[in-house]
Amino acid sequence: MFDDSFAAQLSKWNKNNSLKTLGFNRGVERETLRVTTNGSLSKLPHPSGLGSPLTNSYITTDFAESLIELVTPKFGSVDSLYSCLEDLHVFTAHNIDKNECLWAYSMPCKITDEADINIAEYGSNDSGMLKHIYRKGLKVRYGSIMQCVSGIHYNFSIDDKSYVALFGENYSQAMVDSLYLGLIRNFKRNFWFILNQLGASPVADKTYVAGRNHHLKELGKEDVFLENATSLRMSNIGYQSPIQSSLGIRYNTLNGFINSVKRGIKTPYKNFTNLGLYDDEGERQQISDGIIQIENELYDTIRPKRTSKIGQRPANSLNDHGIEYVEIRGVDVNPDDLVGISKNQMHLLDLFLIHCFVSHSPELTNEENEKLQKNHTDMVASGQNNSTMIFYKNTMMKTGDALTELVNELSLLAKSLDADNEIYSNALKNIINDEHKSSALLKKIDQDSSFHEVALAKSIQNTKELRQNNRLDLDYLNAERERSLKEFEEIESSPNKDIEAYVKKYNSQI
Repeated sequence: MFDDSFAAQLSKWNKNNSLKTLGFNRGVERETLRVTTNGSLSKLPHPSGLGSPLTNSYITTDFAESLIELVTPKFGSVDSLYSCLEDLHVFTAHNIDKNECLWAYSMPCKITDEADINIAEYGSNDSGMLKHIYRKGLKVRYGSIMQCVSGIHYNFSIDDKSYVALFGENYSQAMVDSLYLGLIRNFKRNFWFILNQLGASPVADKTYVAGRNHHLKELGKEDVFLENATSLRMSNIGYQSPIQSSLGIRYNTLNGFINSVKRGIKTPYKNFTNLGLYDDEGERQQISDGIIQIENELYDTIRPKRTSKIGQRPANSLNDHGIEYVEIRGVDVNPDDLVGISKNQMHLLDLFLIHCFVSHSPELTNEENEKLQKNHTDMVASGQNNSTMIFYKNTMMKTGDALTELVNELSLLAKSLDADNEIYSNALKNIINDEHKSSALLKKIDQDSSFHEVALAKSIQNTKELRQNNRLDLDYLNAERERSLKEFEEIESSPNKDIEAYVKKYNSQI
């Protein structure tokens, strides 16, 4: 099956301005747990050898002290991005405790006691305390174990110089916003493809779902799974908040998105109100009792973004300056690559995202959005089965048929983007023809092993390989470590600390 309308649209794009001449930027945020070589979650604080998690531009923490987040700048090529990621992983592996490894999977290690998860600390300064309180809020709302799920965030943008080629000399930010919103809507429509091709978390240790309602099956004595699952990380037991669907976010207009986010922050949710803004010791444990405390609590597969200054609300930055890039949040960690994502996967994401903005993108209706949510649920649970029915191009069809059609379109697009090395075409072929990561993982787990055992062995192996790499020039990361520690000391030494006043001022910006 082939959709001639996409071929016609692509031809029109290339006639007006060749896609091959456009520039694209991409960056990665990779999360990974520090786990001891005996398989327990590290209880050590964030290593000083990695700098300050508050001020280091490259290395910080996510929810927990043991949950490292590696952040790259944006790059104009996949090769440059991958090299930076490699630097960050090698540097990190050398500067964590010698008895620790970097967890190589999205689903966490065995965690028998949530008390073992120490919430990330950023000092006693106001901005650091705000980050800490936000994480305390996540703990009381959703539990700590859910927050230890790891993923890849892929940040994508069109290079500023390319906007002139796309829109002409007198282009406006409104035109740029419209382009990104169209991309986002099509990403939502076709996210099933990302789950199908990049999902790598079909199984979890039983401790992850202890005391929670779920529909997973037992796999051996230690694990729960679904045979045809793609990404339990993206399921209702993963990084999700069902109440957020009440916000009705459709990405049809930027103002509509911003207003929905602000409504989520300002609208109290009874369950969160009942938890209390303060704990039993009178310490603040939530920034607010809204459906979301802050913008980052919006759990979606993709988000429009704009770089914000410290203390500035992201929603206000978006409102004032428009969309700068999109953040793709639905990609599982690839355990078979030392940096968690391969070059082929990056090229596939670029290809997929370019397809999203080239394709016609009508506004999302409530009815279509409900069908896309069902796509998400069904693809998470049974996306490896090509007979799973999904809603695609206004009709219900088998995943296998939809995959054939979309891959044909991506192949056509790849040929438009390829240079002599056919890098996009080869990336697409390699990933489509490769065995599902989810399927491969389940084959490694048999009656004599468990997910935790398989994952720990792989994590130790990957970390060992990273530590054996002494070829890289990491002076810039050493310099950033020292600079971040110095800046943190200066911030901490400030006498003006009043977290209650700071939180109230922060909330008043919405």
